[in-house]
Amino acid sequence: MRLEGALPEWLRGRLIRTGPGLFRVGDVEVEHWFDGYGILYAFELGDRLRFKQRLPRTRALEAAERGKRNVATFASDTKRSLFARIFKPVPEITDNVNVNVVPWRDGAWLAMTESPHHYLVDPETLELRERERFDDRLPATMGMTAHPQLDHTRSAVVNLGTTLGPKSAIVLYRQALGSRARVVEARIPFKRVPYVHSFGLSPKYAVIMDHPFRVNPASMLFSNRAFAKHFRWEPEKGARLLRVDRETGEVTPYDCPPFFCFHVINQFDDGDDVVLDFVGFDDATIVDQLYLPELDRQFPPATARPLRARLRKGHARAELEPLADVRMEFPQVDYARRHGRRYARAWGTAIGHRDGKDSAILRIDLEHGDVAMHDEPGVVFGEPVFVGHPDGAPEEGVILTVGTREGRDESILRVLDAERLEPIATLSIDIALPLGFHGNFARAR
Repeated sequence: MRLEGALPEWLRGRLIRTGPGLFRVGDVEVEHWFDGYGILYAFELGDRLRFKQRLPRTRALEAAERGKRNVATFASDTKRSLFARIFKPVPEITDNVNVNVVPWRDGAWLAMTESPHHYLVDPETLELRERERFDDRLPATMGMTAHPQLDHTRSAVVNLGTTLGPKSAIVLYRQALGSRARVVEARIPFKRVPYVHSFGLSPKYAVIMDHPFRVNPASMLFSNRAFAKHFRWEPEKGARLLRVDRETGEVTPYDCPPFFCFHVINQFDDGDDVVLDFVGFDDATIVDQLYLPELDRQFPPATARPLRARLRKGHARAELEPLADVRMEFPQVDYARRHGRRYARAWGTAIGHRDGKDSAILRIDLEHGDVAMHDEPGVVFGEPVFVGHPDGAPEEGVILTVGTREGRDESILRVLDAERLEPIATLSIDIALPLGFHGNFARAR
C-alpha cells in the first residue's frame, strides 16, 4: 500500500469489510447485486500497513463451482427440477455471507447474510472457521438480519429473526455476549410479512418497520422464483411502525405514510416518546434497479432521505419529517457512544450525486441542519465507518471509507476528519475493489 499524509497515532487496528465480489462462477451467473458471491477484505493499520482479501468458501460458492444454482437467494432464481421441488418444497437457503461482518467472540468476527447461516471468521487469515451455532429452541431455519445491535445496558446483542410458514412471525431476541442462547423478547405474528433489513433499538424499546413491501409465505412453496420476486409493493394497505416494549413484549402499532427502508440511522428514548431516525425511499423500486441488466446501464443514485419518526405515547400515528435536505444511504453514527441515545451527528454516502456518477461522504449536523461533504471526481466511495478518538469527546474521531477509481485498477482507503470531512491520509492499492455493503473497525489490543 502507498500512504499519503499521516495516520493518527491512535488509529491502530483492523477495518474488515464484505460485499458482493463475483457475479459469475463458471456457467452460473447471479441476477442481482445483492446475490454476488461475497468477498472479505481487511486494511490493517499500525506500525505495518497491510491489505488482505479472501473469497469465503461457502456452500453456495461451492455449488456454483459445480454448475448448480439450487440454493435460495435474495433475487436470483433457483434451477431445481420438478421432482426436487416436490420432494423439498422449500429450497436450502444461501450461506453467501456478503452483507456484514462484525467483531464477535473468542477473537473471531462474524460474517453474515440475511439467512439462518452466519459464519465465524478468523480476522488474521479471513478464512471461515465454522457456522455459528446456537444453544436454544428457536427454529434452525429462522432467517436473521445482518444488522445485529449491541445493547450496552444489558451487555447483549439484539437482533430480529423471521420465520415463514403457516404461523409466520418476526422474533425479537437478545443474546448475552459470549452466550449461544437467544432469549425471545417478543414474537409478532404476520399474515403478510414485511421485508426487514434492520430495526431500531433503544434501552426500553425496539421499533420494527412494517413497510408495505410484503410477502405471502405460501407463494414460496414449490417455487424456483427468488425470495424478492414474491414480494409485492402494496402502499394502499398502509405502513406501520411497531414499538415493542422490551420488558413486556407489548406491541404498539403506529400508522405512518408509506415508505421503504433498508437502514436505520439511530433510535433513542425521549421521555415517554421513542424517536426513530432512518433513511427512507418513497417506494421499493430500488430493489428492481439493482438487477444486473439495470446496473449495466447505470448504478442508481441514492434517493433515500434521512427521516425522523416520533412515536408519542397515546397517539396512533407517526409523521415522518426530514432530518436534512440530502439523499443518502449507508448511515453511520458514533455507535460506541451514541447508539440508542440522543445524538448530534450522522454520516452517510450520497451515491451518484454528480450527474449519476461518483459518490460523496456526508456529515449531517442534526442540531443546526448543516451538511458537510467530501468527494473526489472519478472515485466511488462506499459506506463511511466512524472511529472515535479514544480520548476525545463523543462524535470526535475519523471516518474511514473505501473508494474505487472508475476505470482503473486502484482503490483507496481515505481517512477523514469526522467533523470537517477533510482528508487526513489516503492508502492506495492496485486492486479495483467492488462497491461493498458493510464492515467495522476493531482497535488493536
